[in-house]
Amino acid sequence: YMVEQDCDVVAFAYEILDKHDARDIRSNMAVIIKLSGNLYGKESAKVVEQLVMGMIEGKENVTRFVRTAKEQIKQAETMPGHEILNSIARHNGEQVQVGADDPTHTEDNKGHTSLTNELAEQDEERFKVELLNLMAHTTEYGKPVWDLLEHHSLVSLANLEVKTTQWASKSKNPDIIILGTEPLPHPEKEVLLFEHRSRSYTDEVIHRLIHEMSHKLHPTLGQALEQVIQHIEQIRETQNNKGLSTIGNRKIYADKGIPHQAEEDNIELVTMYLTEPQYLKRFLDYLASTDTAKIAERENLKLATLTQQEADAIFQAMSKVLKETLKLP
Repeated sequence: YMVEQDCDVVAFAYEILDKHDARDIRSNMAVIIKLSGNLYGKESAKVVEQLVMGMIEGKENVTRFVRTAKEQIKQAETMPGHEILNSIARHNGEQVQVGADDPTHTEDNKGHTSLTNELAEQDEERFKVELLNLMAHTTEYGKPVWDLLEHHSLVSLANLEVKTTQWASKSKNPDIIILGTEPLPHPEKEVLLFEHRSRSYTDEVIHRLIHEMSHKLHPTLGQALEQVIQHIEQIRETQNNKGLSTIGNRKIYADKGIPHQAEEDNIELVTMYLTEPQYLKRFLDYLASTDTAKIAERENLKLATLTQQEADAIFQAMSKVLKETLKLP
């Protein structure tokens, strides 16, 4: 692309997203970074970074890219490049104000409040309502599963307990979920969230909620996914306790043994599917990748290596069980 100084930057971004698939974007990342840098200038390094991440991770979900970029750029409206995000946002019906003065009150043009821990501290009920609204708009199956669990008295807004001084969350009987809303420290985010660079604070909190909802589903899904769980156990037993999630590697689960770790791995896979089926597919493909850098990264994270056939089989089994058991479209 030959970029003029006064070019339509939004059209440029959309053309890249429209003309190239994720594989092409990843393989030409250096070129995209250089073009974006020339376009925006050095002062807008954060905008450039988020634009590239949006191209790589958000081709299928530009809305997530815009929201992630805005939540991570905690800068004033005078920052070069903010108008680019605002223009993309208006096109997608997303947030239209970067650098809002009040961090507890950032709204998109559909009236949804952007999630912040400050909002959770100051107005817990509003935070919870907006959390469900955003989950409905940014995930594939999060809200339908919440509604299903609520119908069976397994969750309720009244018993969604918000804890603003922790990020750890927990599901308790009969219908209680303790939801930590503190942002993940960067080291933990790198380990616990796949594609962490493109996951905003809102994505983090929604992921935690869906993970705890998936715990509520386990009594129903556990038997249907028994073969998947047994396969995960075998993988941990034969690969030096490397599993299919980093959360299953945490000491709290490792101390309980491989069967419990495999169960936690399975719950995290369910969480990823309910968030977006292709999110789970990308993760399983990552576990099967033969790329040297990805192999080294998996080793560092103590994640198992799958064959592509195993990855495809797990995805198909997960998709079939969840759709049939939960009556998902």
